[in-house]
Amino acid sequence: MSKFNLRPALASDIPSIVSIYMSAFSHAHDLISLKVFPRDQESSHQFWRDMLTEEIDDPEARILAVTVATPRAEGSELDEEEVVAFAKWNTPRTYPHPSLSPLPTWPHPPGAALADHFFGALSQRKHELVGDGALRPYWYLELVATKPEFQGQGAAGLLMRWGLERADEAGVETYLEASPEGKAVYERFGFKEVGRLVVGEEWFGEQGEFVEVFMVREGKET
Repeated sequence: MSKFNLRPALASDIPSIVSIYMSAFSHAHDLISLKVFPRDQESSHQFWRDMLTEEIDDPEARILAVTVATPRAEGSELDEEEVVAFAKWNTPRTYPHPSLSPLPTWPHPPGAALADHFFGALSQRKHELVGDGALRPYWYLELVATKPEFQGQGAAGLLMRWGLERADEAGVETYLEASPEGKAVYERFGFKEVGRLVVGEEWFGEQGEFVEVFMVREGKET
């Protein structure tokens, strides 16, 4: 029996989800995240808490949590649980053109120009590669992350399969963005690379460049 439990995320999970995001995307190659959301600034954490609070009730989004049981607190009659991974899936929908989708007000002004450049480019490339979803529906895996000490144990796989099963039931494609380091993992689930975005050294200096990989999984006939 799996030690993991998969369920819809709750509002009470948001602090744990933010903590997982901040720790999971803190590697040296996570240049965008580190510059746009500095970990030592409370405004970065508040930005994510506010965003998730708004999105958790979005009828076109599915935010999921993977939990593990933890020792019961003294005096409690209920089992405790710890959130160790999460994902945000977007159901098939019609997306507005990127030019009609205003970008957020970013929490760290020195990183705002980079955030506008990067996230604006992501939206534009998604529109170019898979369209607005009206004539060519698709599920979109916007984000998946696992607490570092639980990585490689199957939690992310549960979150992946949840969305892919629904895409297969509908016979539609699935789209996501990945790091070059994570590309092979998604290829095992049937995704194929369809393009790349390179954010050049002019943004990062001696740290080099940042690469995002665009991937599509074909829909299965039902």
